[in-house]
Amino acid sequence: KALGIGGLTMAVLGMVPGMPTLAFFGVGGTLAFAAYSSTQITAQRKVREDADVLAEQEAAVEEVPERTEDLLNVDPLKVELGYGLIGMADASQGGDLLNRIQVIRQQIATKMGFVVPVIRIVDNMRLDPTAYQIKLRESVIASYSVIPDYFLAMNPGLVEEEIEGHATLEPAFGLQAKWVAPQHRDRAERLGYTIVEPTAVLATHLTELIMAHADELVTREDVQTLIAHTKETAPTVVDELVPGILSYGEVQKVLHTLLRERISIRNLETILEVLSDYGTRTKDTEVLAEYVRHTLAREICGSHVDEENTLHVVTLTPDLEQEILNAVNKADTGDYIPVAPERADEIAEWTASAVNSLILAGQDPIVLTSAPIRRFFRRMVERHLPKLVALSYNEIDPMVKLESVGQVSAPVSQGVE
Repeated sequence: KALGIGGLTMAVLGMVPGMPTLAFFGVGGTLAFAAYSSTQITAQRKVREDADVLAEQEAAVEEVPERTEDLLNVDPLKVELGYGLIGMADASQGGDLLNRIQVIRQQIATKMGFVVPVIRIVDNMRLDPTAYQIKLRESVIASYSVIPDYFLAMNPGLVEEEIEGHATLEPAFGLQAKWVAPQHRDRAERLGYTIVEPTAVLATHLTELIMAHADELVTREDVQTLIAHTKETAPTVVDELVPGILSYGEVQKVLHTLLRERISIRNLETILEVLSDYGTRTKDTEVLAEYVRHTLAREICGSHVDEENTLHVVTLTPDLEQEILNAVNKADTGDYIPVAPERADEIAEWTASAVNSLILAGQDPIVLTSAPIRRFFRRMVERHLPKLVALSYNEIDPMVKLESVGQVSAPVSQGVE
């Protein structure tokens, strides 16, 4: 308005006799044009603002559930992104997180034998712009911050020269790493660093969390679906097992026990056959899981052997095995081992020291025990060593070469309750 009034005033003054008409008309015309342009820009801005408000209102309407009961639904898995990471999930900005998650679900189905539930991706403005967090049934199980447009450089152990970057820990496995700027990527690769994009960091982290919490993701409904799928090709074993011998809940507990130690349940027909054979003898789902493990020996060993089909392990001393065996108590609800916390910590520390040589050699930390104590030993040390692999002699495939590289001795100091 001010520009328009100014332009009109200049035009009027230009018509006054004796005034420089051309100059006043020129200034007045310039001001009038500026007024018109400003009006158009303001109008366009108003249209955009109205459109944004309308879009927000529509989004709010879409987010409001039609029924109050819908508010009770809980997402099995959810990834929340800070606003600085939203581009990871936006294909129009080159983000490929959605594609990576689809690949993860396919890989888990192939490797572990169950279907990962749909993973919801949402933005969370309360997070730091470069942070993300992963929730399992609305509980946060992990969080991490990345630097967009940077790359995570990890030393595989052979690189001696340091590279410039922001020091951090890789979230999935806790490895030392650095965030390096794009201009340093080529040099880092030439030096031998492993380079990972931010989206791949999140995807790897998510995959590891799914593996670690696999037993919590397989619901009873999922078990029924898996058994129904197996019934299409093996109806006899399914009809024999459920519900005559075991219930869906008992089968679920067996599968949970296997998944908790990262044993694949893809060969479900074989698992159900074992449960049919031994389910009439015992209803202890942990014992049944041990029988299943013995049958799956070839698959279990195959995931840990090296290129020469050799399984590198450490064993327990006879004294330690006998101590654990003597401590086992039997109860109506199942066998248990009442080991003092201090003693369990000691055994875990000695175990960690024994398997360190395997870890340094790039091999899986495997402890070999006798069959009767395997699950009890695993239960004692899992809080300190969640990724430890505990195998029994009954789970060793005859075709596998066995090489022991040490023993867990754990001299008694605190004793067993």
